[in-house]
Amino acid sequence: MAYAITQVSVELPYMLVQVMIFSSIVYPMIGFQVTASKFFWFFLYQVMSFMYYTLYGMMTVALTPNIEIAMGLSFLIFIFWNVFSGFIIVREMMPVWWRWVYWADPAAWTL
Repeated sequence: MAYAITQVSVELPYMLVQVMIFSSIVYPMIGFQVTASKFFWFFLYQVMSFMYYTLYGMMTVALTPNIEIAMGLSFLIFIFWNVFSGFIIVREMMPVWWRWVYWADPAAWTL
C-alpha cells in the first residue's frame, strides 16, 4: 500500500501540469464556453482520465512478470477501452451482448 500511495503522489504533480497544459490548449480549440467552472470540470475529467490510464499501466507492470507482457496486455486493454468507449462504435450500434462493456468502460465516462 505504501508503494501504491508513493506512486500516485509522485505521478500526481506531473499529471496536473501535463493536464493543465493540455486543457489550456484544447479547451478553447473545441469551442466550449470559456467560464471558470466549466473549465474546472473539463480539467477534472481530464485529470481522472490521465490518472486511470497511467495507474492502470503501473498496475499492469506490477502484476505481470516482465515489462514485455505488461506492454502487450496494456495495449490490448487500452484498445478494448477505446473501441467500446462510444466514439468508434456508438453504444446503440454495439451488439446487445457487448453493451455491458460500454457501461463498465472508464473511457466512456471521462472521454
